[in-house]
Amino acid sequence: MQDGEILRKIHLIELLKEENEDARLDPGPEALSWTLSEIKAYFSGFPTTFTPTFDRFFPSANKFISRSPKLLLFAFPSSGNAEDMFTSEGTGPRRKPSPLLDYARAHEVLLLSTQYPGRGARRNDDEPITSARAMACAIFDVVRTNGLLAFNIPLAIIAHSVGCWVGYEFLRLCQQYRTTRHPLVAIMCGMPPPDISTTERPWTPNRGLDDTAFRKEVAAWGANKELFGSLWSIYEPILRADYTMFDEYPGATEPLTCPIVAMWGDGDTRITEQMVHGWSRFGGSFELIRCQGPHMWPIHTEFKTPWLRSCVQVLERAMDTTITKT
Repeated sequence: MQDGEILRKIHLIELLKEENEDARLDPGPEALSWTLSEIKAYFSGFPTTFTPTFDRFFPSANKFISRSPKLLLFAFPSSGNAEDMFTSEGTGPRRKPSPLLDYARAHEVLLLSTQYPGRGARRNDDEPITSARAMACAIFDVVRTNGLLAFNIPLAIIAHSVGCWVGYEFLRLCQQYRTTRHPLVAIMCGMPPPDISTTERPWTPNRGLDDTAFRKEVAAWGANKELFGSLWSIYEPILRADYTMFDEYPGATEPLTCPIVAMWGDGDTRITEQMVHGWSRFGGSFELIRCQGPHMWPIHTEFKTPWLRSCVQVLERAMDTTITKT
């Protein structure tokens, strides 16, 4: 960073501190790594409106907007799923109250469930991203551009399946950027850690598989049978992109500075307890929790509800620890 740019930021910070009546607003020395827009956003207060790109990535965020959120909770869905995996309670007779949504509403949690490009409302407008790192960078860029990381607000993540590797890459970026603030907790569900070797990965890479073989591979993960009917033409390209994310992920060994809570399904025929336990190599502390159900337990109501309840308990403990330390 050039001296002239540093001076401009120092002058802007001092000017905004003088103009602002809240003496508690002091971003500290790390603000020198922010953009001028981020510095202005910090002194303007936590944003309640965002860019169109942000709304595409987090279409349900407006349901949880608060002027003073207590937690930024990023959620990363599994392959083939959309952001409503975390933000929907269902409708009609299939409606089931969500412990996670109840917790978010009651405790001013800004739930930021990610809508990956190429699915949901983005299916016809955006090309799918086939790299976990590229996906994480795209998400991080829009989060930072909208000023969310310019505030001393704890963040945590919850992720399932390939979402765990996207979430891991996202936290690596957050750690590099927020040098003095560490993520609160990472809840990693149904996925081995990012250092698992290609020879140990318990699936068949989709590159080169014809349609019949790919259907068989998708079915082995526990996909709904309805997927292979009229819906297949919609979901096949989405799944190909998502499977490429974990098939061709190069791996990583950088530890996270936050606690990791890993969860595994006792009916999962692909991802074993031992594999998930490998996350113990990556966190500041580690806890392993058993969940009921197959790999795709989040799409089964009888398994999803207790799983989300367990996630809420983890978040409550993490927040209690933060309050105690404060």
